Amino acid sequence: MIAPLLLQVKAMKAAGNNVTTVLGARTKEFIMMEDEAKAMSDKVYIATDDGSKGYKGLDFLKDLLKKEKFDRCIVMGPVILMKDVSEITKPYGIPTIVTLTPIMIDGMGMCGVCRVTVDGKMMFGCVDGPEFDGHKTDFDQLILRQRTMLPEERLSSVLWEMSGGCKCGRNKA
Repeated sequence: MIAPLLLQVKAMKAAGNNVTTVLGARTKEFIMMEDEAKAMSDKVYIATDDGSKGYKGLDFLKDLLKKEKFDRCIVMGPVILMKDVSEITKPYGIPTIVTLTPIMIDGMGMCGVCRVTVDGKMMFGCVDGPEFDGHKTDFDQLILRQRTMLPEERLSSVLWEMSGGCKCGRNKA
């Protein structure tokens, strides 16, 4: 989700803001657009789950938030990442905006696939979002909903692999 985040970084920088960007991924191989982030940001931090590049995990954010003042945090990425960052920023009172881009079927809120509870109210990512207050988002409910079809998704993936996958030639090594 770095490409859309960099659009916000660019706009914030153009508006005269001091911008700190944190790029995160499972491993160093998945860090993307680092040079672009460095070109647009005042500071860039890298974090990987395994510590293969930059900081290991997100715990360094707590120290960073103790040392520096931030007016806003914008988070894009996996739901668990947005939950973790929101929990880290909450004690510091930093407004945290999360971008929930769930699978959307109709784009009008009629199917309910993108349903999320924010501040105790049912909202729809496609109509009411996709940006929400991370401190008011019910991430636990959202994560449970995302896992509803997990067994079927895994089975589908296995069957797809067993069938030889994509026949278009694009996924061949």
